[in-house]
Amino acid sequence: MSAARAAAAPDKTFRASASQSIAEQNERRFHRARHGWDNRFGNLVLARRNWQLLAVSLLVLVFFETAALFLLGRQSKVVPYVVEVDKFGAVANFGPAEQLKKLDERLIRSLLSHWIWNTRSVVSDPSAQRVLIERSYAYLTQSAEGVVNQHLRENNPYANEFRVQIQVESVLRLGEDSWQIEWVETRGGAGSASGQRSQWRAALRAELRRVESADTLAENPLGLYITDVNWTRLKDL
Repeated sequence: MSAARAAAAPDKTFRASASQSIAEQNERRFHRARHGWDNRFGNLVLARRNWQLLAVSLLVLVFFETAALFLLGRQSKVVPYVVEVDKFGAVANFGPAEQLKKLDERLIRSLLSHWIWNTRSVVSDPSAQRVLIERSYAYLTQSAEGVVNQHLRENNPYANEFRVQIQVESVLRLGEDSWQIEWVETRGGAGSASGQRSQWRAALRAELRRVESADTLAENPLGLYITDVNWTRLKDL
């Protein structure tokens, strides 16, 4: 009996060793499989995270580019140029309006003279009259619109009852931004060749400002704005 047990003992030892070896192999296979699984899904997670980081980076870049374009768009300015010609039509002077502020007062005198003509004239064509009024308001600031509004209410240019012709006689500088304008008005009926003549005087303040848009450049090329105006009838002629 003892001999049989002695013979069976190595067999049991062998089976135990074989079972342990198989368990170790299975465990190694499990670890390899788990490692391969982790690597596969880990790579997917890592790739997804990289794409997310790239998408966020591109979104931030687009945001900053949009903000930069918006700021550049707000800072863009129209630079008006003024060209002065002599009586023969030759160019006498030119340059940006900002550089011509104190260059030649004749430009300002001419614009103020045209403004009086546009504001006080009354013509027979309603379309032409509307153009004159629009040109007049293009030179006015809000503080100076009240006088013109009252004048148009008291002398409705669309009533077709009278006509007014303007002849500007003088435009004088009184101070750095103050001016005096004198003119003669001829007021008559719609079909009258002559009318009542009267002499007028206006005291106003005007200043040059930067032109901000192309529309303003077309209506007010020099950027001359009237900030205050007051006119008086001097006498009948």
